[in-house]
Amino acid sequence: MPISKQAKKDLVASLTKEVSANKEQILVGYKGLTVVELEELRAVLRKEGVRFAVIKNSLLERVLSDAKIEGIDPANIKKPLALVIGNDEVMPAKLLVDFAKKHNKLELVAGVIDLKAVGVDQLNSLAALPTRDQLMGTVVGTIAAPLSGFVRVLAGTQRSLVYVLKALAESKS
Repeated sequence: MPISKQAKKDLVASLTKEVSANKEQILVGYKGLTVVELEELRAVLRKEGVRFAVIKNSLLERVLSDAKIEGIDPANIKKPLALVIGNDEVMPAKLLVDFAKKHNKLELVAGVIDLKAVGVDQLNSLAALPTRDQLMGTVVGTIAAPLSGFVRVLAGTQRSLVYVLKALAESKS
């Protein structure tokens, strides 16, 4: 069912605002995916706070233009596409690449990071990076390692003193 011109303008304005406010957008081709697979993809993305919007290509071009995003090949915007919008630089790419491994009909077409167009190779490289939480865990572990080593050394010194005193007490008795 067609939507009115005003509804289209509102949709474009809303998506333009959302694209400008978030860090990463990815254009994906979904042709060939079943409804069940699309719902599975939406559920995976929604769980991580990533939006999946199917939009007409003419409106998508307007959104990209209004958000002042350049560098996306217009030839890529000729097939049915969805716009994936996320606030994390790595998570949306990681989720989509993982999903595309299981469902080869999903195709990454182009991406936008901080309002700059990137290619599929860069999206695949991003997907290979650890997530923010994994990086934070690594940093915390790296910071905590010297401290925990220091604690073990101090505890070892006390333990040695106790063993020496115990041996001395046994030898005296």
